Parts: sequence; C-alpha cells; structure tokens
Amino acid sequence: MLSTMLTGAIVGATFGFLMLLVMALIAKGKKPRSIVSIEYAGDLWPQIESWCAQHGYALREQNGQQRLYQHGKGFLQAAARFQVSRNGNIWQLEGWMHINALITRAELALDETGPLVKLPRDKRKNEFNILLGQLGAPAL
Repeated sequence: MLSTMLTGAIVGATFGFLMLLVMALIAKGKKPRSIVSIEYAGDLWPQIESWCAQHGYALREQNGQQRLYQHGKGFLQAAARFQVSRNGNIWQLEGWMHINALITRAELALDETGPLVKLPRDKRKNEFNILLGQLGAPAL
C-alpha cells in the first residue's frame, strides 16, 4: 500500500513538472511582455503604489526610476510581474506572467492569446487594465 502511494506521488509529481516544463518552453516562443508608455509630467508613483497594495503586488526590486513588483511566489507556478520605468515625462509599464519550471524560465505577455496560464493571466490583465484606466491609458 505504501509503495503504491509513493509510486503514485512520484508519477504525479513527474507529470506535473513535465507539464510545467512544456508550458514554459511553449511560452518562450510567444510575446514576452505587454508594454504601455504614458507621457505624464507629474509623479505617478503614489497611484502605482496604491494599486500594487490593493492587488497584492509586492516590491521585488528598485533601481533608480525603475521598480519591479510581483504577485505570487512563482515557485512551480506562474507569478505575475509588473515593472514601471520612468525616463523624464515618459512612464513605461510592463506586465507579464513569469513561468518558473526550475530548469527554465519564460515570460508571457498579459495580452497574449491562447490557453497557457489563461485564468491567472486574464485576472492579472483585468487588474492591469484597471491601473491603465486610472492613469488615462487605453486598456490592453
């Protein structure tokens, strides 16, 4: 009985890992990021920080006028990432799903089509569109 359970667990884990690996490899051939540029002379950081807090994005990296946020752990699952860069009056917002299959990683744009990570991608795309609307930019 114990050996049957262990065999089932090993087969299930292997199958799950292989599916994640295939998904990451397929995603590598797709559009990696959704990118929107906005011209705005003021400071958008307070609005962006508020949106991130409301939607569960945590600051992952900050480098000058560039910040990277992540929603989810990203370990054996697709985490959502959101990056904002500012260059003078130009704000660039990028959104994507980060797929981590341990031995390979891939990015998939929020506005990409197809079945790959569809449910979480659609949810994050809708949230991203909320932010774009608040900032006066067109939706994806």
